[in-house]
Amino acid sequence: MLHYSYENYAQMIKTSHKFITRGAKLAYEDGKRASRLDPFVHGVGALFKALVLKAGAFHGVNGWNIAVISAFSSYMKYALMLEMQDNE
Repeated sequence: MLHYSYENYAQMIKTSHKFITRGAKLAYEDGKRASRLDPFVHGVGALFKALVLKAGAFHGVNGWNIAVISAFSSYMKYALMLEMQDNE
């Protein structure tokens, strides 16, 4: 039995956007703050985790796509937190 969390990449990106926004808002409301390097560091960390630690590099194009979306999501979460801080 195959189980897919998403039907296609568009649905995955749409869901990611929802969680990026929610995650950034909750972290900001909990008093967490992001430095200017955090988006980059967390984005690269997420890419490393998805490609190396979870072996996404060996799953072909799908593995790479998921890794890139994961890295982008992590990057954007911290970028949104920075934007919220700048708008204080």
